[in-house]
Amino acid sequence: MAVCKVTQRTHKRVCIGSLNRKIEIHVRSIKAPAKGSVDFSDKYTLKKKVWAMIETVSGETMFNASNIETVVTHQFYIRYIPDVDIVDVIVYGGLRYTLVNVENLNNENYFLLIKASDRGDSDLPANEF
Repeated sequence: MAVCKVTQRTHKRVCIGSLNRKIEIHVRSIKAPAKGSVDFSDKYTLKKKVWAMIETVSGETMFNASNIETVVTHQFYIRYIPDVDIVDVIVYGGLRYTLVNVENLNNENYFLLIKASDRGDSDLPANEF
């Protein structure tokens, strides 16, 4: 029996069978600068590999409290994981995605909707972790 949930806003059905892409969620940790340096270093480690449904988004923009524009390029639907946060990064198909928003769909602890921005090719130095 397929398990499906309807999102309240869009009445869209998200089903377990729709989660057909394997993605990686990496967690970020920040290391304090070495003595005499002012450069903090980021380290990303694999948190979990999960199945996801991926949608591309066109024209959707979100704003944060500082009125800085952040463009959402992709939406990832995954099974509920309690510790996914916007400091995490998604890696899929050689690309990295910065998390913009993580939403517990209908507050049911069943699916997460992750809105993300395409950071680009992981082989480019500017997009390195």
